[in-house]
Parts: sequence; structure tokens; C-alpha cells
Amino acid sequence: MRFVTVRRSTEQTTIVNVDQITYLSHDIYGTKIFFSSGDSIVCPEDIDDLAAMLFATSADPEHLLIEKVG
Repeated sequence: MRFVTVRRSTEQTTIVNVDQITYLSHDIYGTKIFFSSGDSIVCPEDIDDLAAMLFATSADPEHLLIEKVG
């Protein structure tokens, strides 16, 4: 399990479990993250930048800790 902090707006951030993400979609409101539970959130980040932050891999064990994104 890996958790990442993502920005939802200038005043709001949230922590997401990357293992529960089913797909990303981009529209006029931003990039939407869809979860296996059926829930979704919208982030202002570009889909490519957000995907790189969410799904980056590293051999460093600190990479498994909560990461600050953005």
C-alpha cells in the first residue's frame, strides 16, 4: 500500500491510496481520479504530471512513506 498527498485546490489537499486507483481521466475541470470503490476526486494537475507523481516507482524504502506532491 502506498499513500500520496495530492492537491485538490489551492486550499485543499487529500491523501490517496494509490493501490485503489482504477484510472485517471482529464476534462475541463481537471484530472479526475477514479477509485475501485466508485468514488472520484478532481485535481487541478495535468494528467501526465499527476500520473508521474502517483505511479512513480523507486527502490528507496522512504518512497513507501506518505509523499508530498505539488
